[in-house]
Amino acid sequence: LAFVSVLGSALALAGAWLAVALPLRHLPFPQPDHLVAIETMKKGQAGGLSWADLEDLRTGSTQHIAGFSSRTWGLQTEAHGHIEVVLSQQVTGEFFAALGVTPYLGEPLTVRHQQSGNQQWVWFTHASWRRLLGGARDVAGKVVWINSAPYRVGGVLPPSFDFPHRGQSADVYVPLNRTEYFGARGPGGLGAIVRLRPGVSLSQFDAELQARSTGLAAQFPGSNAGVAFVAGDLASALLGERLRLLQWLLAAVVTLLLVAMANASGIWLAQWLRQQRQAAIQLTLGASVGRLVVDQAAQALWLGCGAAGVGLVGASMLLATLHASTLLGEEVRQFELWSPARLTLTVNLVLTSIALIASLVSAALPLVTIRTKALGAGLTRRHSHRTRWALAVAQLTLTAVLAYTGILIWRNVQSLFTADRGFRTGQVLIAGIGIPEAKYNTDERMIAFHQRAVAELGRIPGVTQAAGGVSLPVTTARSRFLLDDEHVPRDEQRTARFSAASPELLPLLDIPLQRGRAFAASDRWGAPRVALVNSAFADRYLKNPLGHRLRLSFYNGFAMKPYEEHVIVGVIGNTLNRDLTLGTEPQIVISTNQIAFEGFMYFLRSSLPVASLRRSVREAIWRVDPEIQSVGLTPLSARVEESLIARRTLAWLAALFGWAAALIVCFGLASSLAATFLEMTRELGIRSALGASPLRLARTAVQMGVRAVALSWLLALPITYWVSRSVLLDTKPAAWDIRNWLWAGVTLSLIGVAAAYLPARRAASVNPASSLRAE
Repeated sequence: LAFVSVLGSALALAGAWLAVALPLRHLPFPQPDHLVAIETMKKGQAGGLSWADLEDLRTGSTQHIAGFSSRTWGLQTEAHGHIEVVLSQQVTGEFFAALGVTPYLGEPLTVRHQQSGNQQWVWFTHASWRRLLGGARDVAGKVVWINSAPYRVGGVLPPSFDFPHRGQSADVYVPLNRTEYFGARGPGGLGAIVRLRPGVSLSQFDAELQARSTGLAAQFPGSNAGVAFVAGDLASALLGERLRLLQWLLAAVVTLLLVAMANASGIWLAQWLRQQRQAAIQLTLGASVGRLVVDQAAQALWLGCGAAGVGLVGASMLLATLHASTLLGEEVRQFELWSPARLTLTVNLVLTSIALIASLVSAALPLVTIRTKALGAGLTRRHSHRTRWALAVAQLTLTAVLAYTGILIWRNVQSLFTADRGFRTGQVLIAGIGIPEAKYNTDERMIAFHQRAVAELGRIPGVTQAAGGVSLPVTTARSRFLLDDEHVPRDEQRTARFSAASPELLPLLDIPLQRGRAFAASDRWGAPRVALVNSAFADRYLKNPLGHRLRLSFYNGFAMKPYEEHVIVGVIGNTLNRDLTLGTEPQIVISTNQIAFEGFMYFLRSSLPVASLRRSVREAIWRVDPEIQSVGLTPLSARVEESLIARRTLAWLAALFGWAAALIVCFGLASSLAATFLEMTRELGIRSALGASPLRLARTAVQMGVRAVALSWLLALPITYWVSRSVLLDTKPAAWDIRNWLWAGVTLSLIGVAAAYLPARRAASVNPASSLRAE
């Protein structure tokens, strides 16, 4: 029972990991081994591609190459009808050809659909076709409205098709406009997939990409210097940062299995010690060592089957708990690209195989002991003590490493959550919106809409401040720029993070003004355009930027064209504007009262809960335009902390694995100490009869545990140092932390105390007469 419980507990976590990871290896597309993804790598950071580089990466090995990018839009099936918020995947013309997908209805997407003037087409997934279009079969050519602009339905995708990106599946697919999106080279915002020609291996294509990377870096040093293009597994690319989480969980699963196997070996050894007299009699009567080995192996296999059953039941319960969890449920669903995590036949077979192998390996040490020791007078007490002590040290060392890693990651996550970000998130809520360009078809109309919406939001009871902006406070948007009268080739121009804010936004977010002035009411449409820059921009490009002119390559609205001029009027404080884990970059902020934005974000400061404000926010927007799409409302903290979700999940799961390992080791160490006590019954009885105190007997009973804890703590020192150098946090190896090592030692000490309690208590209560009589 102890053996099955210990091994089954570890197998439950292994089964849950297998249920998540195994389905990722099976792409639901024709000839999946020909599909690869491409990413850019620059300074250790993975990123997307620009369309220009995507075209430059065509080689003799590529059959199709395509890019994609997600966007949320408002869709109407009738003019001025009900607006449905849909997730779209904007794709280049070869996207479906690369995946090997043909439409269920209608015509296929081709490169002609990405040409200017011909990209107003949309393809529905099978589910969204049934939900939004009623499953009508004559939909090809039908007109629908996306952000109030007419789009023709190109077709419907097959029921089996799904292309989840970052855990979300799109409702519609829309061609990218080559004229607008075919921009500068270098890292961009497109994901990329490639279908290789038959006979081309991934390593061969990757070598071609390295050659292209070198060539493009030499040809376009301004945009491509230091940029490498890397081919990899499509499922891994769709997982993104979560792939590393999955890999670390695998390491934790393997470590926990090793702990459980060492523990199970100790339990098996104790079982053999109880049966060694019977084995010696069998050997004396002529039984062969091979027969004993076969008997023990058969018993190990039966116990392995029992452990597999416990593991499968435990894995099923764990998956159900994770799916229902408000803390981890959404994160688990991000891993389920093509199918939900469940115990399939493949998972069951793999887990059962692991259980049988682990059970046999756990029994191997006693089997070796039988071959070398049982032919004589049986296993000596000294040898059994040493073997059991070595197993205890192995378990405790692995547990210390798990504890150290968990504490290391947890401390890192806590430091990121509590770090000074340079802006406020407490009591700040955000509402995203997209307004129809066809209706608000001038910059003045769009700007006026947002100004009226901000005013209405500010009048909501309980809202103390309201503002609007784009790509703040964290942004992926970048823009090339020119200073004053300089003339620099496009590929050599400098870049900065790009954001837009209404005059009320920076005070609402508590982003301080350090020099100059902030945006004012006079900075309106038609007035000379102004801009703010952060301190990082001033430190890198201009020590005194006030009064200098900026010409941005950014294009938006109807009036602002690339390289239109802005005057720098103020310098704001630095914020963590890239990612909460990646620090600060130079940043340019322009005014939303001077440039129109179709996609917009409203900010509200309020102490009221989100649920109580949702209806009021929707009604405030509808007072400005009753036909506008529905508006969501979320805390700003949830939005900016998205980059920390995977790491926080890893911290929680590392804690779960650490507790599981601690419980297993505590159980195993207690079993070993109890077995040691049983072997020492006669010795303890004699000592008690000779006057030894109960405290001294208890100390004798737990000496093995104390020595094992001390040695394990020391052995964990070099291993934890190696772990610190292997764990990459924010693209850099984590520094070894003596505090975490000390905490791991405290964890081991607690395990030792807990494991030694019952054996020590039992040793202290030894009755010399009864113990000697039993002997």
